[in-house]
Amino acid sequence: MSENHIVCKLRAHKVLFRLNEYNNDYQYKGVEMQVLVVGADEIRPIITVLEELGARSITHWDARNENRVNRKSIPCDTSCVVMLTSFLNHNTMKKIKTEAKKRGIPLVCAKRSVGCVYSEYCKVFGLSEEFGCKK
Repeated sequence: MSENHIVCKLRAHKVLFRLNEYNNDYQYKGVEMQVLVVGADEIRPIITVLEELGARSITHWDARNENRVNRKSIPCDTSCVVMLTSFLNHNTMKKIKTEAKKRGIPLVCAKRSVGCVYSEYCKVFGLSEEFGCKK
């Protein structure tokens, strides 16, 4: 990132501003957010929704083998964890929830449907009509 960009942390989002050289003021550039999605096998539609809501990097753990997931730690650059609860056992959910809470990472719990993920994400981050979320 160049020297004429600044990063402000707003909730879990890192909001980027770019220096406008004409009036020496900063303009909104976008949101940079790393999301970890845990559960399910195929999440392409969910990835599309998360990208529309500001996620720039999405990591997916399918949790098919619970031992592999339970031994992993949430990556340190993660801004948000989305748990698809229809496909997770209770031990995995408890482990992820405990670690996210300990590190202060927002946790979105939803079923696998795109609408449910969208709705719960908006609730957790308090997004309003400007992002297309209905409160």
